[in-house]
Amino acid sequence: MYILTQKTVTMRGQDVPPGEVIEVPDRSGAALIAEGAGIEVTPDGKTAAALGGQEQKPDDEAAAKAAEIAQIREALDSQYKRDELAEAAKQAGVDFAYDAKKAEIIQAIIDQGKVAAILK
Repeated sequence: MYILTQKTVTMRGQDVPPGEVIEVPDRSGAALIAEGAGIEVTPDGKTAAALGGQEQKPDDEAAAKAAEIAQIREALDSQYKRDELAEAAKQAGVDFAYDAKKAEIIQAIIDQGKVAAILK
């Protein structure tokens, strides 16, 4: 996955300034996107492919993605109690610590791409 950094991030012990395109594993890329630290782009740094051919400014896309993730978090939080969420996450194959807090389970669900399997 290619990420256009929106904030300074650390990769292999080196700081990467905003505006750089980096290649990272899908899980790391998803975490950077969720944190608002980057957006997914093509290898040449263009966002059109990820947007179905429609070019947007990276800040607009990052804001839209952050809003989407906030809605997912809110939906999971309101639909489940912690233990119910943990059970649903286990059944969907989400990996998380046995003593994880509800917010940590929600983040693991998002990071591991299991939202669709768990949202009611």
